[in-house]
Order: sequence, then structure tokens, then C-alpha cells
Amino acid sequence: MDTRKKNKLLSIDACPHNGELLRNYFAEHNVNQTELAHQLDVSPAEVTHYLESQSLPLEILWKTSQVLKHNFVAELGEKIRVDYTTRREAELSQQVGNLQGELEKTKFEFSIYKNIVGNGTKEITEPMINVGILNANQVRFNLNGVFMASNGKTYEGKKIAICRKGCVLFDGDLYPELSFRPLTETGSFDVTEVTIGVGFHWERKVTQRFKGELRFVVDGGLIIVNRIHVEDYLTSVISSEMNAKASAELLKAHAVISRSWLLKPILNLPVETRHATSQMPIQQTGHATSLHIKWYERDAHTHFDVCADDHCQRYQGITRATKAVKAAIAATRGEVLMHGGAICDARFSKSCGGASETFENCWVPEHHPYLTKVIDNPTPPEGFETDLTVEENAEKWIRRSPEAFCNTTDKKVLSQVLNNYDQETTDFYRWQVEYTQAEISELLARRSGIDFGEILD
Repeated sequence: MDTRKKNKLLSIDACPHNGELLRNYFAEHNVNQTELAHQLDVSPAEVTHYLESQSLPLEILWKTSQVLKHNFVAELGEKIRVDYTTRREAELSQQVGNLQGELEKTKFEFSIYKNIVGNGTKEITEPMINVGILNANQVRFNLNGVFMASNGKTYEGKKIAICRKGCVLFDGDLYPELSFRPLTETGSFDVTEVTIGVGFHWERKVTQRFKGELRFVVDGGLIIVNRIHVEDYLTSVISSEMNAKASAELLKAHAVISRSWLLKPILNLPVETRHATSQMPIQQTGHATSLHIKWYERDAHTHFDVCADDHCQRYQGITRATKAVKAAIAATRGEVLMHGGAICDARFSKSCGGASETFENCWVPEHHPYLTKVIDNPTPPEGFETDLTVEENAEKWIRRSPEAFCNTTDKKVLSQVLNNYDQETTDFYRWQVEYTQAEISELLARRSGIDFGEILD
């Protein structure tokens, strides 16, 4: 074989052309290296290293192609061609072809998220979100792998952070905020004493494991925030909200619903108002002044986009996820429910009494034609009237047990859908709780913020 031609068949990692491709492109397009480093989630020094290097891993070239929307992979493919076919050339061609396919897939996902935003000015690929995990005065955590902290040092292993003097006390120093970023894709961190099921009968403390970046923010204590990609977040959500061994189609459906619930406000709200507490004025006919009803929604949270418990969506780390869950997320990647060119408001509840309520009577006084009342059965149950606005019909419906999909005590069926702690409850469909009039008065005042006085009847 001609030695000069043989040298063209070097491995991808050793090919001298890939560093050259970046240098030429940067020079022609005046690329901001600091901004690129942020988008690649690396340090500016690493970007400088890429430009000075004579050879780069193809993975770096691929990630840069995604961020800059320029197909360096295709250019590299042109440069490594030879005049005849060899097994090595075929292997290289296959590698390049596979990565080109991945790049096209990424471009498609980019177009989905770009269309979701609605205008061409916000060009994003997969969004990052901030999830609030825990608020405590002292937090014990374990870094599984090497993490780069915002103080410029690297850490791994068991650590402790303490709230002191309005700062984060860590490793003998005080910081207004502190973050830890994994240096490898396999890096993860464990947090102990995380409360799940807040306010429920099965409330408990557990140790949870998370991917992504770990942040400490001070606000009345240490708030732990996990910064993570949307699809990684959803992998945890659908294996926390439901049994990770559920059927594939049910997992896919939940993935689309949870993604829609998450992205609607995040992509539609301005960043500066994203974490603002919501107070919605409601004009009440017949009263001299307007009533201000505070909706305790996810936008009531500060310092993060969503919480990790039932108030938002359950997000209990990565240990529950199965291959089926990961497959469901991959199969529906970027898919959301749309209506009228906008993402649907996909707030959901597991509670079912055999009939659903209209959206505006449960969540926010806004009408959505795609969230109207339905009967949880293919046909209306025999012997029942389904107009539940009539008092007699509603009383009969509630006091009895009409047939419905959710009206089941079959443990096999329930175990396919519910996690183990959810199954500690046995009366899913009908139950009874008794309150005194004084307890009802206190409950209404506490939940609504309005003192209605003594409940007489």
C-alpha cells in the first residue's frame, strides 16, 4: 500500500484535520470562545486547548457541531477519503455516518424546541432546569466521582455543608453560593435525609442519587438545587410518579404529559418572572373590592424552576429508572401535547372518583377545551346520572361505587402502576374522613388564606 495513502487512514482520534477544522471556522466566524465554553459546559481553557490541539476526539467535534450548528463531522469525512476501499476506511466511514445521523437527529430535536418557543430569536436545544431538592441547615452529601466546585477546586467523596452567617460553610470557608459540576458524564451525587411524600401518610426520609450539577443557595437555610437536562429530569420523574415496570405505552404517555407540564411555563415565561410568586386577581361580582386568590403553584418557588415532591412532580433521583423508562423517554424525546400552536397545560392528578372535573374548577380559572370533564369509563355506568351538577346525582355518585377504570382493588393491576409506598393505601376509590366544624373552619382559613368564620352547616 502507498505509505502516503495509508497515513490517511489514521484513526479518528489521531486525524490532524479535526483541530484544523475548528481553527479555520473560529477565525472565519469570530466565535466567542467564552460563550462556546458555557454552551459546551467546559472551561474556556479547554476550548483553547481544542484550538491548539493537532488532533481531537471525534466526540468533541460532534458536540461542537451541535452547538455551532455547523457540520464539522461531514467536513472531516471529506478529508479522510481515499482512492480505494479498505476495512479501516469502511470502519471510519461508518463512524462518521453514525455521528452524522446523530447530528441530524439533534437538529430535529432543536427544531422541536425552537418551534415550542414560538419565535426564531430563542435558539435552544435541550433546555436545562433547576430542581429544588431539600432545604436544611446542614446537608450531608457524597460526590460519586470528581466534581469541579465554583471555588475552582475539585472534590470527591463524602462532604458536609452548613448554613452559617447567611452563607454556605464548606471545607472551612464561607461562600454566598456554592456549586459542584461533575467532570464526567457518569458522575453523580447522593443526598441524605431527603423528605419525600411531604404531608402524606407515607412521608419519610431517604437517601437519593442525582445526575447533573449540585448547587447550594442560602435562603433561611441551605437550599439544594439540582441543575439537569430536561430529558434526564423526566427519566427520574416517570419512574418516581409511577412504577418503573409499567407497560411501555403507559410510560410513554406519562413522559409526554410530564414533559408538557414542565415545558409550558418554562419556555413561555420570561426568565425574570419565571420564579415570581403568582397572585391572580379575581373579580367577584357583587362585591365592592376584588379578591386576590394566591394559587400555590410551582411558580411560587424561588431559586429553582420546580420542586422535587408531589407539589410539582416527583423527582426522586436516578436509582429507580429502568431500561423500559429510558426507552420510553428516548422514544418520545422532545414530544409535547400541543393545542392551537401552544403547549397544553398538562397538570394532572392521580386521584379519581370515577369522573374528572373541568380544568378551571380545579387549577386556574382558565378554560381549556382539551381539559373538559369526562367519565372514567367507556360508557356511563348503569344506574347513574352523569350530570354531577345536580345535587342528587352527585350524592348518589359519591356515596356509591360506580364502575370505572380506577375503581379497582386488584393488587396486580395496582402494582403495575403504583410505587411501593403508594400501595400502602388501600382505599383509592372511596374513603371517608370526618372533621368537626371547628376543624373545617381552620382548614379553610389555612388553605385559602381567608377567614370565613364559624362553619354552621
